[in-house]
Amino acid sequence: MDEVMSVKDFLYTPRRIYSQIVVQREKINALRLGMLPSAIRYDKDPVQTSPTDPMPEYVAKLDEAERELSSLMERYHRAIGEVCEMICHVPDRRAQIVLVKRYLSGKSWSLIEDECQTSRRTVFRQNRMGVRLIADFLVKNKSHFCH
Repeated sequence: MDEVMSVKDFLYTPRRIYSQIVVQREKINALRLGMLPSAIRYDKDPVQTSPTDPMPEYVAKLDEAERELSSLMERYHRAIGEVCEMICHVPDRRAQIVLVKRYLSGKSWSLIEDECQTSRRTVFRQNRMGVRLIADFLVKNKSHFCH
């Protein structure tokens, strides 16, 4: 059972990283808005042109935020590749479809049920079977599991 939970945690990794990407993009947009000159912005005091000019600070923060976003994007693409590789080891095509729709596309159970034109019970069974097959594969081939 512990292996199944570990596999589910592994399968959800791309979605967790994607959530971090969304937050990072919002942070970058907020920093970019902070850099707009006061002539365009009405919600901030006029920009000071003195030794306390905040612009270099904004630029440094923006640069760091963009580097972090780039790192998150690399982790996201790597995680998707790893999850796809594991799903490919599931021999049942229908179980593969359920796993892709749930863990990579982030679709709800009811949407998967509708798209696959099958019952929720069948969707859950295919998901459970796929996760167990991945867990079995990982136990047999521990070197493949990079998590």
